[in-house]
Amino acid sequence: MSPLTQLSPDTTIEDNCILLPNSFIGHNSTLRKFAHVASNAVIGGNVDVGRAVHIGTNATIREKIKIGDFSLIGSGSVVLNEVEPNSIVVGNPAKLLRKK
Repeated sequence: MSPLTQLSPDTTIEDNCILLPNSFIGHNSTLRKFAHVASNAVIGGNVDVGRAVHIGTNATIREKIKIGDFSLIGSGSVVLNEVEPNSIVVGNPAKLLRKK
């Protein structure tokens, strides 16, 4: 965990996660093993971030969303809907770019 990272109550962070500076994790959210949250990324409340997910710089994940394992959220993206495993999503609002 880096400086200025903010964690809300009841946040669960599993082993080997990386939280870069100024990232924010909302209440009742879960980061599974090997998840990466880049600088200035915001994760809303009740979000389930899967294993080995990368959330890019300045990305925003809205509330009550599930991000599937091994997915990549592009920098500056705004995720409003569930992301399937092995997906790359980008844009505002985030859309599927391709499956890995």
